Amino acid sequence: MCVSIDTNSRKKMDQHFKKVCDGQIDGLKKFSKKILHSCFDRGTIYDYVYYSDSNTWKSWLDLSDPGQRDKFQEGTLVQDIVVTTIDSIRYSYILEMNILNNIPTLFCGPTGTGKSAYATNVLLNKLDSAKFVPIMIGYSAQSKANMAQDIVDLKLDSKRGRRGNFGPKLGMRAVVFVDDLNMPKEEDSGAMPPVEILRQW
Repeated sequence: MCVSIDTNSRKKMDQHFKKVCDGQIDGLKKFSKKILHSCFDRGTIYDYVYYSDSNTWKSWLDLSDPGQRDKFQEGTLVQDIVVTTIDSIRYSYILEMNILNNIPTLFCGPTGTGKSAYATNVLLNKLDSAKFVPIMIGYSAQSKANMAQDIVDLKLDSKRGRRGNFGPKLGMRAVVFVDDLNMPKEEDSGAMPPVEILRQW
């Protein structure tokens, strides 16, 4: 619900949604009391996730384990640290749900906002390693299509009885994560072969 809007617009959407829930908008039916929650008094609708099966709202922070929150092993590199915030929980949750439901996902945003760290954390720490094979590709201005192909091929096995067909081990799924998708250099024609090979896959 209106997740792809900026911060100022989220404030407006939050106020409008609460008015709809309270029946303050003429011509709109008032929501069932089951959908309303007292938590709306303490934050915006974007601070909570709604579970339709149980008609309950939960804070995004409730989805994290307080005992494990922000505990880092000695020697962890600074760039590998993910500090638990509502945003890190929210984006990690959305990515994990999309992967489990076979929904391709594209995270857009300014440089340095943690997109790569969130995705890497989900792939390496949240997904069941017995069911998923993470394949990570980092694009740069020098990336070539054959380099991307080689990285993927190294993680896949040849399928018995199917010449030229490759895939993850039996019973597993491959998840390809491409970092810096817009980095490859354009050719004179405007094509970006490392991106075109993703389209082909």
